[in-house]
Amino acid sequence: MTLLSPQEADMLAEPLADALKGQRWFGGKARAVRSQLMLDYGEMQYDSGIFPLAIVRLVFDQDVVEDYFIPLSLSGGDNVPLSIRIEKEGKTLVLSDALFDARFMEGVMHALAGNRRMEMRKGQISTVHTRFFADPGGWPMQTSVISSEQSNTSVVIGRSSIYKSYRKIEKGVNPDCEVPDALSSSSGFSAVPKPLGRLEYTGETKCTVGSLSEFVENEGDCWTYFLKELSLFTESAASGPEPDDRADNEHSCLGLVSDLGRVTAQLHNALASIGGNEAFAPVAVSHEDTLRWAADFSKLTDSVMRTLEARRHLLEGAASSMAGRLMAEKQKLSRSADNVADLHTLGVRRIRVHGDYHLGQVLKAGRKLYIIDFEGEPMRSLDYRRSPHCALKDVSGMLRSLDYAASFSARRAGTPESESIFSRWSRLAQGAFLESYWASSGRDMQFLPPTFDGMEKALAFFTIEKAVYELDYELNNRPSWVGIPLAAILSLIS
Repeated sequence: MTLLSPQEADMLAEPLADALKGQRWFGGKARAVRSQLMLDYGEMQYDSGIFPLAIVRLVFDQDVVEDYFIPLSLSGGDNVPLSIRIEKEGKTLVLSDALFDARFMEGVMHALAGNRRMEMRKGQISTVHTRFFADPGGWPMQTSVISSEQSNTSVVIGRSSIYKSYRKIEKGVNPDCEVPDALSSSSGFSAVPKPLGRLEYTGETKCTVGSLSEFVENEGDCWTYFLKELSLFTESAASGPEPDDRADNEHSCLGLVSDLGRVTAQLHNALASIGGNEAFAPVAVSHEDTLRWAADFSKLTDSVMRTLEARRHLLEGAASSMAGRLMAEKQKLSRSADNVADLHTLGVRRIRVHGDYHLGQVLKAGRKLYIIDFEGEPMRSLDYRRSPHCALKDVSGMLRSLDYAASFSARRAGTPESESIFSRWSRLAQGAFLESYWASSGRDMQFLPPTFDGMEKALAFFTIEKAVYELDYELNNRPSWVGIPLAAILSLIS
């Protein structure tokens, strides 16, 4: 028994394309959809329920193509963000996002337990579980959709596992599955939730459409934790003595920052030492690499400076003034790439990295930290995200995230002394992170320059590059936040 005929399934493409525009995980909001088609369609049948599985291809202007995987349900529940209506045999059917239907998640778990396949019109979806998978049984089990996720959708299942549905799908191996699998099987690194299984589509393309991981009971991510603790720090720092060291106290959170530096180094140590897997083999930094980094940075800088000049009139107060200063010092910014010009002479190796590393990607569970979401920057190509990079790209991402937490806290506090309080904390936190990271990094791995000064020199480039990337994002999405990366860039190039 099938729910929709091939013709009816094809007619889903247009209403689904319209529905996608309102989803927070849809990456094409700023572009016009020129056409759409149902790339493939199938139905998962479980416990007398039928769940349509749609792969929709959208074609945007300039022939940009994106594919989206959308599982659907006839009873997804109330207030489901994605919902469409279709007519069939004189009746109106309401199809909504299946991730909100516990029966669909139960069906996925049973498919994973049996390593089953689901046939599509043109291809198939296969399920694969790892040695860590255990059939939970005991259904029905409570499920809850995580509402904060940006580019995918995750569902907590019985507080024992978490299923991630990849919305935009790409041909190739997804690093969000590949990296945890390699870490769990080839190293002793335990600060990553255990991978339990995945759903893979094979058809016109071969890609991962879903993954299951261990659910780690936690207090939230480190971004949320730091913002909460820094709000307390405002009160104590405003009335007490100035913090002049890196002591581990609950308000400055510097002890946790040191833990963060240590676990980051352990991650890089593990990624650099995975053996027997060509996809994780370290590669020596070449002269061509440094030239490419410089060229990419120059291209990014030129684009961002044009945007900054065009939108400077929309900025207010200090942000407008800082924008003028930065435009006047563009040559200083361009010379930042000099900091990595000789990196290839130091024997440094590129390794696999997290790729989108910041406080929101680290969960706090007591004093233990867990690193999640290894997909990399969602706007980058899959080949780029799976390529080895300089480990300092991750380090720069976390340093910038610490500074963002401090700057956001200062804005939120809104008091005359808050800027100096949090600027000082940012410097202490970044110093604590770097010292702990350096102390815990394996020198024999050679993913860092041989000296601390050499690391700081190269890091200056990657940190400025990250701040310019942030400036581009804020100019296009949150103009009121532009002052944060502007202040950082000016400080870094001074």
